Amino acid sequence: MAAANSTGAYLAPGMIAFVRQTTLIAQRLDLNRGELVGDPVRLADPVSSSEVGVTGFSSFSISADGRVAYRSGGGDIAPLWSPDGTRIAFSSLRRGPFNLYVKSASGASAEELLFETPKNTYAQDWSGNGQFLLYSDTDPKTGRDLWALPMSGTDRKPIEVVRTPFEELNGQFSPDARWVSYETNESGRFEIVVQPFPVPTGKWQVSTGGGIQPRWRADGKELYFIAPDGKLMAASITAAGATFSTGTPVPLFPVGLVPGFDANNQQYAVSRDGRFLINQRVETSTTAPITLLLNWKPKP
Repeated sequence: MAAANSTGAYLAPGMIAFVRQTTLIAQRLDLNRGELVGDPVRLADPVSSSEVGVTGFSSFSISADGRVAYRSGGGDIAPLWSPDGTRIAFSSLRRGPFNLYVKSASGASAEELLFETPKNTYAQDWSGNGQFLLYSDTDPKTGRDLWALPMSGTDRKPIEVVRTPFEELNGQFSPDARWVSYETNESGRFEIVVQPFPVPTGKWQVSTGGGIQPRWRADGKELYFIAPDGKLMAASITAAGATFSTGTPVPLFPVGLVPGFDANNQQYAVSRDGRFLINQRVETSTTAPITLLLNWKPKP
């Protein structure tokens, strides 16, 4: 991927969007060559890629139908689309610490503060059925923990997913929202584990030699993560009722994580058809020119 200041995201038809310096750019992806081709296209400027020392949080998000949401400044970070593309959750420090807000994607209504807390809170994932927002907070006594917030009904009390003296982060719902995967350093290093949701009646370790950044396959039958040696791993998953089992993780291919990104941030994505979008480290000159193409329309 070209040098970027953010994670990348797929933008139909056949393009990748990312932030370079302060510009949100889209560039065509040649799947056969595995590289970006053609001139970069300017989508918006200015767009921020990090805020107040929080490194690596994405400043934009793309819905399943291709709509783009981005922030141009002011401290709002980590946007996350609802599964149906009608709402966007994000964190903002407009009242002090980072709190969770949600806003209609149409812009027809003002943003809603989901709840107020003295802790910094960041959206992690939105369940496929739209019912729960998985988020992390930072507690001075227990570190980073995971919670789920009901997004419908009258009872909007947060549900404790995992709260221990250890670090838990990068939570991801399974496609059926019956399981949550996350990384924890309970063993002394970060490992990938899975537990039932919403009642944590057990916990299963998926990685065998360390792992970060779990992602589910669209059918829930595989879980991906990145091993300490930089390889993308895949573990088969069998889940039926309250029973859960996992196969031995196998390496797929090496990936190069982008340095300087906060640990609580995904650096790859898995499409519904099983393809991967991965941020790659690129050596480039800081004085390289940026080409902007205005009034661009996608070619048929």
